[in-house]
Amino acid sequence: MNVKNIRPKTYVKEIYDNNNVLRYKSRYIKSTNTLIKDVFFHRDGKTVASITKYDSQTGKPLREVFFNAIGKYFGAIDYDKINY
Repeated sequence: MNVKNIRPKTYVKEIYDNNNVLRYKSRYIKSTNTLIKDVFFHRDGKTVASITKYDSQTGKPLREVFFNAIGKYFGAIDYDKINY
């Protein structure tokens, strides 16, 4: 998919696991023709970590970032729940 030819809606997706929330949203940067995802990690209603990391070809977050950040702030999480 060529990101230059699409204008996706901004959306927010939440994944719940042991009362922790992973929330990420996609947004389209028109000036650079880039689709990125901003990822926010929540615990008890507070943002404890946030990252913006993406593959420039697909606009998808890099899986290694999820492993590192989630493991650090939340401990074990079922990674199969995370759909890109």
